[in-house]
Amino acid sequence: MAALPIALVFGWWLGQRWHSRRSGPSGHGHSSGYARGLNYLLNDQPDRAIDLLVEMVEIDSEAVETHLALGALFRHQGEVERSIRIHQNLIARPSLSRNERAQAMLNLGLDFKQAGINDRAVTQFHKVITHSRELRVIALENLLHIHQHEKDWQQAIEVAQRLTGKQEDYALMICHFHCELVELAIAGRDLRRAAKLMRQASSFGESSPRFLLLQIKLAVVKQKNRVALRWLEKLITLCPEYRLMVLDDFEDCYVAEFGEGAFIQRIIDLAEDTKSSAALVCAIADRVERIEGCDAAIALLLKQRSKFSSILLNTKIIALTGGSESEGGLQAGSVSEVVGDLMAQMMTSANEYRCSQCGFIARQLHWRCPGCGDWQSLQIQEII
Repeated sequence: MAALPIALVFGWWLGQRWHSRRSGPSGHGHSSGYARGLNYLLNDQPDRAIDLLVEMVEIDSEAVETHLALGALFRHQGEVERSIRIHQNLIARPSLSRNERAQAMLNLGLDFKQAGINDRAVTQFHKVITHSRELRVIALENLLHIHQHEKDWQQAIEVAQRLTGKQEDYALMICHFHCELVELAIAGRDLRRAAKLMRQASSFGESSPRFLLLQIKLAVVKQKNRVALRWLEKLITLCPEYRLMVLDDFEDCYVAEFGEGAFIQRIIDLAEDTKSSAALVCAIADRVERIEGCDAAIALLLKQRSKFSSILLNTKIIALTGGSESEGGLQAGSVSEVVGDLMAQMMTSANEYRCSQCGFIARQLHWRCPGCGDWQSLQIQEII
């Protein structure tokens, strides 16, 4: 079964060769050799078929395309060593045309890439870029994939900038590459470099949630509360699905600058915003309870109840009223504790992230999907 796809391709190519040579004096001799090669493949003897083709290419330069097709098929089947041998034999031939040599170098680069020999793959792809305008984009795309895999973000930026405008918009990807470098700079406490990289990233994705989150993080690390608040308010406006993620930073910065009373009023306004999720409203209620008491938190939740058909919100109300001594209280003791535990579990799993491209599901945010490798494709899916 493994040889069947190769045999089909080889058989098609044999038909083309037979058609083009049927009136020539050497057509029968060549077709006999090709028929033997096809027979080897059908009898699951790919080694003998390859050896025969390598021998035949010495007398038939037009068989190069057959070798390229066979090499690609072997690579797709995981037989990378065979594919490498085919392409290295082709490249060693001085009679190859410029285009044939570039095709062979590209395929050899793909062989090395699949084998995980990335340094040699990179060398081949750079040769292709130099030798072939037609294959340049394919080689650059493969270089970009390797640099992302190896987390060589600076090289990835340079390659993506060379691809910009070719087939798709790479601006968002370039923004993420800069953000990866910013994360490393912040982790290493090189805040000056982080700020410089953020300025470079701004031209590629100023409204990107990751860009905004990193601006917040950088301002917080520098203890610049008012700067952080400006970025926080921008994120709250442009990316409402990320509000819950920044609520702690929002509280710290807002209380430090304006006090608890102003903060409570601001988050009550935020809870009333139609773009705020049930999980965010519950988290806001926690802060209201801590600062203004249980009754104030219950009042907030009851007011928002009409906006949501949410198990999470209703459970939060039960949890608060069950432990309250107010007139609306249900009962205290073990029931309240059970409801509290249930609420904690629901808040832990209140959100999940799903990739819009491949459907991969994660419990934490990944800027690059672990399933398909797309950037910023994981979207928050609220569980109510």
